[in-house]
Amino acid sequence: MNRYPSVHLSAIASLIIHSIIFALIIYAMKKQTPAFNNPVYTVNLVSVKKQSVNNLPLMGLPKAAKEEAERIPEIKKETHHKEEKPDKTRLTEDTGEERAKEKAKAEKAAKEKAAKEEAEAKKIEKKKAAKEKAEEVGREKAAKEKVAKEKADKEKADKEKAQAEKTAKEKVAKEKTAKEKSLQEKESVEDTISVLKNKKKIERLAALRSMVNVSKSNLPEGQTPAGSPQGGTQGFGDAISDQYYGMVVASIRKNWVFPGELKDGIMAVVSFTIRRDGTVEGLKLEKSSGNPLYDRSVQNAVKRAVPLPVPPVDRMEVGVNFYP
Repeated sequence: MNRYPSVHLSAIASLIIHSIIFALIIYAMKKQTPAFNNPVYTVNLVSVKKQSVNNLPLMGLPKAAKEEAERIPEIKKETHHKEEKPDKTRLTEDTGEERAKEKAKAEKAAKEKAAKEEAEAKKIEKKKAAKEKAEEVGREKAAKEKVAKEKADKEKADKEKAQAEKTAKEKVAKEKTAKEKSLQEKESVEDTISVLKNKKKIERLAALRSMVNVSKSNLPEGQTPAGSPQGGTQGFGDAISDQYYGMVVASIRKNWVFPGELKDGIMAVVSFTIRRDGTVEGLKLEKSSGNPLYDRSVQNAVKRAVPLPVPPVDRMEVGVNFYP
């Protein structure tokens, strides 16, 4: 903005100055010569282009007016200063307003920035809190799932353990039952076999007793003690078999070494098979006398009598009762 007045302003200022000067002159003249009439001055107003007040003509003016005219530069200067003061004040006010506006604007921007930062911080804090809450919920959920899984696993393990124990007990009980049943069956079979063996043994002993008897008494060869049949197997009661058994008895009695005096009534029974060549196989003590020496002597008698007379048939079974 241009601080200096334009041409129109200079003219208006010149007119105002002249009017003031004129008024002052009239006032001074009235004060000095009150009895005289005020002189009449003719003032021609002209417009001056860019002409300084100092260059205005002072001719035709009285001394007082001349002095006033000389003071015009000072008045102008004072006026100029007075005119400049409002500009400076206005400038200062403008600057203050601008500064106030800038300050208000800065404060507003600062407040907006602080509010924005606070909002961002709240937003971040909210997100952080939501994240932490989600993580906490996740941890709680994971913990609950872990506890539930451990509980389910424990229940499953306990159930499997109980089932295994039950199965093991059932297996043990089943094995025990099977074992007892097997033992019972085995005992039953063994009892049956034992019964059958005893029965067979008894039947066989009975058959052998009816065959031949050997005694160390002084009886004729081939003759048995009184009341004892000479022998022969059932079905072989003819003269040939009687004669053969007599020869077998005689051969065995010759080889029987009697172990000494023994009580009466002692008896041992042996059985064996005579083959076609007179050899003996399957020699067996069917009934013990209760005296080991006596039992051994009868078995040795049969062994020493080999070869025995040739039998009428091959593999002929013979049972012998030995009496003292």
